[in-house]
Amino acid sequence: MSSEKPSGLGAKDGAAAKAAGVAVLGGVVWSIYRSVKPLLLKPRYTTYYIEKGDTLYSIANRNGVTVCDLKVANNYDSDDIYAGDIMRIPK
Repeated sequence: MSSEKPSGLGAKDGAAAKAAGVAVLGGVVWSIYRSVKPLLLKPRYTTYYIEKGDTLYSIANRNGVTVCDLKVANNYDSDDIYAGDIMRIPK
């Protein structure tokens, strides 16, 4: 009788299998998780058309969000906004 592991898995292979959420039994790879479709939640936004005289602060204040929230949602690096542009406002 041999002391060799039947599937040939070493300690590293077992750790990798555990991290991947699988088990190897009799040379067959089994998932330890149920098959479930992931539910992807997209952030909810409203669209706002920037008007003359608007500032990030005034828009944020009217909508109950922070200036930082607006900058992140719109990928703004600066505080500059322009009338006629479209802005996403997170809900």
